[in-house]
Amino acid sequence: MLRYALLAITILCSSNSMAESDKVIRPGITTTSIYGLSRAISPHKLSFIVNETTTQLGIDINTSISPDNISIIDPDGYVIPATNIEGYTQEKVVLPFFNEALFFMGITEGEHAKVNIDDPKSGTWSVSLVLPSSAGNKGGIRVSQKGTLYLDAKPTSLTYKVTEPVVINAEVLDSGEPVLDSDVLAEIYQFDARSSSQSISLYDDGVYPDINSGDGIYAGSISGLSTGYYRADIGFQGGIPTISSATEFEVVPITGIFTGNVSDIGVDANDDGLIDRIDISFEVDIRIPETYSLQAVLKQGEKTLISGTQVELDSGINTMTVSFLDKDIKEYLISDGPYLIHDVMLKQGGSWRPVDRRADFGQTQPYSIED
Repeated sequence: MLRYALLAITILCSSNSMAESDKVIRPGITTTSIYGLSRAISPHKLSFIVNETTTQLGIDINTSISPDNISIIDPDGYVIPATNIEGYTQEKVVLPFFNEALFFMGITEGEHAKVNIDDPKSGTWSVSLVLPSSAGNKGGIRVSQKGTLYLDAKPTSLTYKVTEPVVINAEVLDSGEPVLDSDVLAEIYQFDARSSSQSISLYDDGVYPDINSGDGIYAGSISGLSTGYYRADIGFQGGIPTISSATEFEVVPITGIFTGNVSDIGVDANDDGLIDRIDISFEVDIRIPETYSLQAVLKQGEKTLISGTQVELDSGINTMTVSFLDKDIKEYLISDGPYLIHDVMLKQGGSWRPVDRRADFGQTQPYSIED
């Protein structure tokens, strides 16, 4: 039942982040840790719950200690023998560490005691240790759980305009099958203002913004967010097992938007009775005067043709026209119209991010390749 493995990466935190004699962990969290080990606390104890969906439990202790000073106890009171705990020396490990807005690279070295347990018993486990006088006030205990529960949280877009509702999705699976009738909650906050978070419930009921009922994809929306960068922490609880996930998105100001009005016309530039180009004109409402670029796609089946324009616009209602040349239509679209006006993007200045984007603007008139 016991299997050993060297730990490739160990998470390290400052010594004052968490120094508790007893810490109880909610079930199903992927990784739980206690940092800042101290000889003044004896013994250190980390309690955690293993739920019935956990398939592997990993315990890593990073400090100068013998396995004889470590006690790992399962829910039945069975003590894992010290001979089953592997001690080894890890030279240097460079790792990324995330702490909300903080990011830095850390290096840790020293002795580790490590054990992996397949199909662990469900219930409350505990790890306790007594630091010898030779141990320093550093290191930690890290517990990792892998299970059959899966939660993947994501917004429907990476950016939203300030007037748009933000839609958050969370897919919840157990052994690859949808988890139904569960409580899924999203805590949404700006990176620098977590104390001002807002909570919304996500539902898998087929009612907007959820698309399909009973597919394990839960959805919820929130409106009225101001501009800024946001994080959504998603928590799922169905009975005893509890897991969590997170995603990020940005709310951006409105600088320009499509009004929805669009028109197209075939242009005979040299009066020879044939169309030299198709001009498609889009009406835009500009809030901030600036140079704007517009890109549009004509689509016929799987065949596509892209064109764009760039122009300096004043505030108010403006028209931007994109031209598709006859020779390009013959080469790339080949067939007669009408053509689908597809994936139209409005960008401000040199920004790569669209200030407005529409997937479908309808169809053009029924142009003929012969014309």
